[in-house]
Amino acid sequence: MSDTQSNPKQFSITYPPGLYRVRFDISAESFAAITAGQGLALFHLRGAEIHSKLAFIHSLAQAAQFPDYAQANWDALEECLRDLKWCPAAGYVIFYQGVHPFQAAAPEDYATAIDILAAAVEFWQNADRPLYVFLE
Repeated sequence: MSDTQSNPKQFSITYPPGLYRVRFDISAESFAAITAGQGLALFHLRGAEIHSKLAFIHSLAQAAQFPDYAQANWDALEECLRDLKWCPAAGYVIFYQGVHPFQAAAPEDYATAIDILAAAVEFWQNADRPLYVFLE
């Protein structure tokens, strides 16, 4: 995981696909416009609402519009992150703003979530479609 900081006036996603710890000086709306302009699907998570495993899974499922059959467990999350056929795009971006509440409230579950996100990045690299995960 890399640390980075960016100026929103000059920002575009030119990083290699990966999992990044970031400090962006950019609004979620501006970030959405940037990703859309690059043909990337954006899944935005608001960390203030995430304090547990179930809240994390539910938030990501809602942001990525997972199918109704997706269940609230790690295996289903991992499976859905490797599928995404309902969301065709040139690539995918998970922008998780405010990771601290989940990280502080449930550190073991947070670590599992990060492992799953990292595995999804690797999966999509092998499928020649980028997945970027930005943790702010």
